[in-house]
Amino acid sequence: LDNATGYDKTPGMIRTQQNYIANVQLHRSIRDAVYVPPAEHFLDDLLLNLVEFMLKPPPNMPVLVQCAVAHYQFESIHPFGDGNGRIGRILVPLILAKRRTLSRPLLFLSSYIAQNKSEYYDLLQDVRQANRWVEWLEFFLNGVIQCSQDAIDATDRMLNLKSQYEQSLLERRSPKSATILVNKLFSSPIVTIPVAAEYLKMTYAATKNAMMHLVDVGILERLDTKKRDKLYVARDILDVFS
Repeated sequence: LDNATGYDKTPGMIRTQQNYIANVQLHRSIRDAVYVPPAEHFLDDLLLNLVEFMLKPPPNMPVLVQCAVAHYQFESIHPFGDGNGRIGRILVPLILAKRRTLSRPLLFLSSYIAQNKSEYYDLLQDVRQANRWVEWLEFFLNGVIQCSQDAIDATDRMLNLKSQYEQSLLERRSPKSATILVNKLFSSPIVTIPVAAEYLKMTYAATKNAMMHLVDVGILERLDTKKRDKLYVARDILDVFS
């Protein structure tokens, strides 16, 4: 995406030069780095090894351990100029979905890692330097437990919110279009009138009426932006994940 973090660092392309994880306090040069990944000429073999592991893991290795090992391997290879953390984290739900442990890739460890960033980096380094796998696996599995519970709690809040919205719309005898649009907001909580009109298969004017009704009910609020197509946000839905 244009202007996203790292958009100027050939996103999606395997790096062709040495990178390193900087020391945030010194941040001078590679000599002060916290970790220096393998040089670029090793990447093809290392990535091939990682892919083979993910496709054909040891038969008796539990799937969550597979995820922990794959994440560690990817972060240690650090094959891209930027975005390695994001891609390494997304590997976890993708592996779980591939193994059919999850029906959809819905388990994300980003919040857990952000809350425990220092410990996370230390444990990855401990595996590299001292082969301390047990501590890393315990940390990773605790993250799975915490994020799974967070996901369950968020789902419960969403279901309760959906029930409240339905009751509120029913009491106000809201138009059917407003009810249909509310269901869409749970997957896309920020919307414009043209986007909503396309989803509802209605005219701009009719869609605007439905959205203004949701504003009056308190489900939507209009954001103050300079864009031609004003943005409307379902704040309560967004807050579930904040």
